[in-house]
This record gives sequence, C-alpha cells and structure tokens, in this order.
Amino acid sequence: MTEDTMPGIAYELSEDRQRVSLTIGTQTLATSAVELERLVQFLGMVRSAMLPEVEGDVPKTPFLQIEAPRVAVMPTGDRAWTGLVLRTAPYGWIGFNLDRTQTADLARHLAKLASSMAAPAA
Repeated sequence: MTEDTMPGIAYELSEDRQRVSLTIGTQTLATSAVELERLVQFLGMVRSAMLPEVEGDVPKTPFLQIEAPRVAVMPTGDRAWTGLVLRTAPYGWIGFNLDRTQTADLARHLAKLASSMAAPAA
C-alpha cells in the first residue's frame, strides 16, 4: 500500500471511554483498551519484520517523543540483566533488558546529562 492509496483512519470513543470504534478504510473494529494495547504491540512486531528496518541511529527527521514516562529499573530474576521498564500513555509498559555493559554505559550517560541539566523551576 502506498501513501497515496492509504485508507482513511478514524476513531470514536464510547461515552464512558471504555471502548473505541476504529475505522480503517471501510473496516471497523470495536475494541477495549486492553485489546487495543495488544493490537498495538502486535503491529509493532509486524513492523519489526518489515523492510526497511527502523533506523539504527536517532533519525534527524521528527519522531514520536514521550515526555515524563514512568520509569522502573530492576534486575531480572537471575540478575543477568537490568530490566528498564517504561510506562507510556500511548503504548503501555515497554520493557528493555540491558546487559552489564549497556547498564554501565547508560548510568554514565545519565549521570553526565543530569549534571549538565538546568535545575527544575521552583
């Protein structure tokens, strides 16, 4: 499907905001928040199998940025990885397993950035 033939996408939230009717082209799907979250995860997995791959470096063009996600950091049960878990309104919880080197590199980068950031407004 090319950009010029992509069908219109529309949605309508139920009055209680518990369900959504999502219309793509002529097809409509009624779903709950949990079902929609699973669909988004599934679509992400489908995208990961497609070409071209997502850029390996941070793109210079605009991309989705989420401010102030909830962050949790913990070791995995076997302590082989650091679990970095982010909660976002659009995508729910997203987890990343970082190895020892990635954990140390991230800690170093974050410490350096934190020391150079402006103080929060009072």
